Amino acid sequence: MRIFSIYYALYLLLIIGVFASMAQNSYGLDLVGMAALGFGVLFLWQGVNTLFFRHKRKILVALEFLGMSIMAAIFAMRAYFIHIEGVEIIFSLATGLLVFIFLSKALTVFRSGGKDAKLFLLFIALYYSCIVLFLLSMSLAPFSPFISEVIGGLSFFLLAFFVVLGFLKSGFIYRGEKIQPLLYVSRIKDTSVILVITLVLFSLYVGLTKINLVPSLYSSELPQGYIELINDAESGKGTDQNGELKHKRYKKRYDEFMEKNIK
Repeated sequence: MRIFSIYYALYLLLIIGVFASMAQNSYGLDLVGMAALGFGVLFLWQGVNTLFFRHKRKILVALEFLGMSIMAAIFAMRAYFIHIEGVEIIFSLATGLLVFIFLSKALTVFRSGGKDAKLFLLFIALYYSCIVLFLLSMSLAPFSPFISEVIGGLSFFLLAFFVVLGFLKSGFIYRGEKIQPLLYVSRIKDTSVILVITLVLFSLYVGLTKINLVPSLYSSELPQGYIELINDAESGKGTDQNGELKHKRYKKRYDEFMEKNIK
């Protein structure tokens, strides 16, 4: 219970940071980065605890936390506009690992019951499928932004479908008990709920910025052109004809200009 309280506190910090950044406060992205780092540290601690300090060591659970920790750390780097060459591949490998883990969970859940519970298990498998598609969209983002957006949109649509059906359906009979599916998934002891919350927040932000209902995140310390080049680098489009990263060349010239003209 204490862990979930920390998660919710970090989400609150993240949301405050996003709104502060959209309101053109320079500290907004600092709060976003702090929240992402907090998630990364918490995931890493849970992974190490699962692997070394629990009586039953679960390798897949530890790898799940490790993958989440890497993702959170890279999101923190993005919030602080830190780009390391090859980080996109690391990000895709981490999300790819999580795709494998959650896909195996979906298949395990679907195969775990008898014929009388197939409808309920199919419903839970749909829940995991939303997460798998969301992770797959993020893993493809550095290489194919368009396909990533399509898969991400499908993920959000399936999640909305799952939630609507969950409210409309009073419950399923599973192992002799009547179970409400939304309550059931909220009690699953893995990172799926964290990913679902992230999917909702991420999808709402991307969707609203695309139709210009909310502004993009703001940084007063760096010019917008540099931020756009960083985003290009993260989507695999950040090199020039000579193979040099454009944002690094831009930043070097920008620093030289600032040094010469602002004393």
